[in-house]
Amino acid sequence: MEEHINPTYLKGFNDGYILSKHEPAILSGILKSDNPANEFLKALKAGQKQFETEKILEMIKQGKENTERGRKNEIEK
Repeated sequence: MEEHINPTYLKGFNDGYILSKHEPAILSGILKSDNPANEFLKALKAGQKQFETEKILEMIKQGKENTERGRKNEIEK
């Protein structure tokens, strides 16, 4: 079964992700809008949240890799 995604929501999600990555201050200003029920603004927020989640997961992954390298270096000494 094929799922239909609202094109406005998809654009908002993608724009939110990109703005969160490259221009987070601008995105924060946009999200302070008085109309939080707006579908596009909800999608912007979802895109921002997705970027932040991926950023945190990458930091965790890098931390684990650094820990493993440190343990390997200690063993080799």
